Amino acid sequence: MRGRRSGRVGDRGSVILRILWFVVVVLGWLLIAAAAVAIWLHFYASRGEVATAATAVVPFAVLGGVLAVVFFAIARRWIALVLAVVVVGVAGWTQYPLWVHDDASGGARVTVVSANIRLGAGDVNDLVERVRSTGADVLAVQELSPEALQRLRDAGIGTLLPNEYSAPKPGGRGGALFTRQPMRDRARVPNLLFENLRAVIDLPGVGATTVFSVHPVPPVKQQALPDAPRLWATELSMLGTELRGVRGPAIAAGDFNSGYDHKRFRDLLVGGYRDAGDTAGAGLLPTYPEDRWWGPAVTLDHVISTGWRAESLSSFTVGGSDHRGLVAVLRAG
Repeated sequence: MRGRRSGRVGDRGSVILRILWFVVVVLGWLLIAAAAVAIWLHFYASRGEVATAATAVVPFAVLGGVLAVVFFAIARRWIALVLAVVVVGVAGWTQYPLWVHDDASGGARVTVVSANIRLGAGDVNDLVERVRSTGADVLAVQELSPEALQRLRDAGIGTLLPNEYSAPKPGGRGGALFTRQPMRDRARVPNLLFENLRAVIDLPGVGATTVFSVHPVPPVKQQALPDAPRLWATELSMLGTELRGVRGPAIAAGDFNSGYDHKRFRDLLVGGYRDAGDTAGAGLLPTYPEDRWWGPAVTLDHVISTGWRAESLSSFTVGGSDHRGLVAVLRAG
């Protein structure tokens, strides 16, 4: 009798173990499939709402692929393991540039602060304090409302950065540039829904540098923008044309509403333009959504430049905003 009971217990344990192995293998295949899709998304010029959203979380799929390697190794599925290693290797290669720091020593130095202040509701005192503590030369602000602009002035931004080019608007469409050096050739980037601004400043040791405050529309359908994903793709293309038309050094900072894995964002990185997160080797530096309990998960905010190399890139909290701000220290060269 005891022998039969012991046998039954052993059979149950064997069944449970087989089920667990099956679940591990299935999870492994699902994770490696997700990593393979992530590779495709990295190279695909997405323009649909689902595809653009999925592309923003490509790094998480890459991490899932690493877990699949572990699962297949535990389950001793050697062919699957080899395939998983190949897929993870390719996926990791797409992320590798973000972790490699390029030499940015020497040359004139400029510090850029950028922040989306969420429909003008962000705490502008956080911006002013960050400009003060970093000795910033340029501040780019997105979603600047008329009320927020007045709060910025009251908080003393003009004492730190006395040159202002602002176009405040309600509904998240406003923007502004504040600089230490005088601005000239100020202009709105044409044909974009939000206020994307540009100006030329003379920086010591470099000369004329064009600076931008950037904010294309988000690729999320809204009642007022039912065709937002297509418009997002079009605006990034138009922004690329504007950037490539600049002669000499240029710096563009802001909420690009796209990440490094979006091909349409990387299409901006031509003609010498580099992403500060890339050249500084900042790795994953998520900036959105800052107002959720789990913290920011995707990187939508960037500082890109030509004629400059990023020495460092860091982020900071802006109270009341759903984006983290950025501080980029750039060196000429």
